[in-house]
Amino acid sequence: MKRKRKPLAVLQHCLLLTAFAGIVFLYCQVKQTEHFGAYEVLRVVDGDTIIVSIENNETTVRMIGIDAPESVHPDSSKNSESGKIASEFTAELLTGKQVYLEYDRERTDSYGRTLAYVWLDHKMVEETLLENGMATVMTIQPNTRYAARFMQIEQHAKEGDTGIWAK
Repeated sequence: MKRKRKPLAVLQHCLLLTAFAGIVFLYCQVKQTEHFGAYEVLRVVDGDTIIVSIENNETTVRMIGIDAPESVHPDSSKNSESGKIASEFTAELLTGKQVYLEYDRERTDSYGRTLAYVWLDHKMVEETLLENGMATVMTIQPNTRYAARFMQIEQHAKEGDTGIWAK
């Protein structure tokens, strides 16, 4: 004799499985996004590069996923007023503050800089720079954890004519 399942029991079973899958997913996300710090920001190099103190060593950190206009490029023709504004914005936001770093797949670039997402007061600095039109999205494989999120923020800044997107 075939056993008939009750619709409510099937629904409860599905909800339990979905909840379990959600918990596993969140656990995996937390494990992937471990933050290190707090580290003091000693100075700002430009809009997307800072120097922090890690174990009493000055460490240059290049923010992942964004590119601010140039302000201190050796070829002065590449520097711009918007780069100076972005650099001043980042300096005002971060100098002397405690930040946390989150690493993606590659931790250093070809210049020897540490690559990281920078967190200040539970918010990613890259997002703040994009929201205020101080940077553009720059995705370099394999460090792409927040690429889609950054693209959405940049699009919103463009639509709002914010910062470098002002007409």
